[in-house]
Order: sequence, then structure tokens, then C-alpha cells
Amino acid sequence: MLGKSKDLQRTNTAEQANDLRAAVLGFNDGLVANLGLVMGVAGVTLSNHAVIVAGLAGLIAGALSMALGEGSRCKARARCTRAGWQR
Repeated sequence: MLGKSKDLQRTNTAEQANDLRAAVLGFNDGLVANLGLVMGVAGVTLSNHAVIVAGLAGLIAGALSMALGEGSRCKARARCTRAGWQR
């Protein structure tokens, strides 16, 4: 029984590390994409309002995209886990 507990602890640690890695890479990707969007709009127009609106639109679109992707990942993971338990 003790061996199973240690295996479970290692699995949880590996999952936590994987989630942290995904969060850091996702944050970095979102930051770079939004910065590129804002810089592109700032290069085309001198309007501060347009740059702010484009930045906010990019943040909202990126957040929705990440949320939907994470939601589908969690559902797929749950299905795989249930399928493995049923065998």
C-alpha cells in the first residue's frame, strides 16, 4: 500500500509540474502575441485609443481561446481517465 501512495505522489508532482510548465508557456505566448498586436497597431496609427482597444481585444480573445482550450483538455483527460478505470 505504501508503494502505491508514493507512486501517486510522484504522479501528482509530475502533473503539477506539467501544469506549471503549461501556465508559464501560455503566459509567455499570450504576452508575446499581444505585444506584437499592440506594436503593429501602434506602427500604423498614432491614436492611443486604437492601440488600447486593440490591446484589450487581444487580451480578451487570448483569454477566451486559452479557457476553451483548457476546458477541452480537461474533458479529454477526464474521458481518458474514466476509460482507463473501466478496463
